[in-house]
Amino acid sequence: MFTPQRKIWSGWPLSPAQKNDVSGSGPDPKGKSVAFLDSTPPPPVGFLGQNGGTEESPASVVDKISKLENELFDYQYNMGMLLIEKKEWSTKYEEMKQTLQDATDALKREQAAHLIALTEAEKREESLRKALGVEKQCALDV
Repeated sequence: MFTPQRKIWSGWPLSPAQKNDVSGSGPDPKGKSVAFLDSTPPPPVGFLGQNGGTEESPASVVDKISKLENELFDYQYNMGMLLIEKKEWSTKYEEMKQTLQDATDALKREQAAHLIALTEAEKREESLRKALGVEKQCALDV
């Protein structure tokens, strides 16, 4: 498929210029004079090097790719291990949370039972005091 080339607008400069500066040189913000030697952008620094990979041999490129693949596999393995560990910790957390909830419920039941037992003991004590008072009254009457 044919891809059309980009249009380069002839009226637009390729490098940033100061206002009213046609030559491409002028003072920078610190007041020094800056001249643009060339209006072409620098060559792109790509994955394979400064000159687009012409200085590297295919073997070194294959070696770099192999190292990157191994590094990727190591990262994937470690991520898998972390996910497994997270799952284990989540399971343990849920078990501990359930155990804590059960213990809290048992504590509340025991506190309620203790409160009921205390109330009953106080009622018995009160009825025994009344009985003792009646008995002392009867002993005084006799």
